[in-house]
Amino acid sequence: MGPADVGSESETPTLEAPEALTRDIGALGVGGVTRPACILVLDDEPACLSVIERGLGAMGHTVHASGTVDDAIHVLGQKKFDLIFSDYKMPGGSGEEFYDHVGRHHPELTG
Repeated sequence: MGPADVGSESETPTLEAPEALTRDIGALGVGGVTRPACILVLDDEPACLSVIERGLGAMGHTVHASGTVDDAIHVLGQKKFDLIFSDYKMPGGSGEEFYDHVGRHHPELTG
């Protein structure tokens, strides 16, 4: 099966992270000590949000799932994140607008 393949309609979708993803965010090195990442996931589609949240959580990461740009912006003001996964096209605010906000207020998360 591929990264987001589903065998049949009755099966629950599974997320298989590519090796590069697990290698790059499998653990963040801080002073020689590795730790799970704190990740913000933004997607307006609940099914996508759930699959990504469960997959990253199963890999040991702390995941905060946001369904709206406004919620994600609010959470960014409350908590420190190592990584952000964001949908691009959403009602009520685009991924581009969100990225612009992150760049202005949390430049350490852009690059």
